[in-house]
Amino acid sequence: MDFQIGDVVNRTFGAISRNFVVFFLLSFVLVGIPTFIIGFAQFGALSDDVSAFGITMLATLIVNLVATYILQGALIHGAVVDFNGGRANFGACLSTGLNHFFPLIMIAILMTLGIMLGMLLLIVPGIILSIMWLLAIPVQVVENTGITEALSRSRELTRGNRWKIFGLYVIFFILASAISLLIMLPVGLFGANSPEVSLGALIFEMAATVLTAIVGAAGVSALYYELRKSKEGVGAEALAKVFD
Repeated sequence: MDFQIGDVVNRTFGAISRNFVVFFLLSFVLVGIPTFIIGFAQFGALSDDVSAFGITMLATLIVNLVATYILQGALIHGAVVDFNGGRANFGACLSTGLNHFFPLIMIAILMTLGIMLGMLLLIVPGIILSIMWLLAIPVQVVENTGITEALSRSRELTRGNRWKIFGLYVIFFILASAISLLIMLPVGLFGANSPEVSLGALIFEMAATVLTAIVGAAGVSALYYELRKSKEGVGAEALAKVFD
């Protein structure tokens, strides 16, 4: 069975539409609220002194790191359950994200180091590595693999379809950028582009972060599913059994 970009796009937005409330709540709690609080704290810290701002920035990095990868695991779980004909459950999704947090963060660190090294060399190797390892996180969540095994498995699944995956990556990047632009546009139109961060700007930033996180996680889950179906003939039911 041939791998088709259209199937990934349809599956992505199908999962989002059927589980939007759960996906939105997960993203709102895990990245939306922290984004708002951190932005508000940065504004206050920047107004006070440099040392307070530095502490706030460190807290920003830690909170974002933890919350982002818990959310990735949670949304991937929800998407795979949807592919099996079920509906995502907030508690089950959150539990999966928490259980897989450590291996996901380690995978992310290895991926970042490898891609940065590739970018420093000739840029192209970094792009190739980012495509090869794109599925490492859903592989770890669904197949419960080790850290290096997830990277190897992702390389195997993407082999032979990397140009298509690159095209899909570009599509989702443009889509995510468009979502952010459309949400933040009112801020610029109403003149909230001063150095001081307004309450309205923070709310719009939070909304953009929440929606792009949902699209990104659902998209990589759909890509993982379609590639496994194409290469191995594995259906959604077989994928979802790991969560039973």
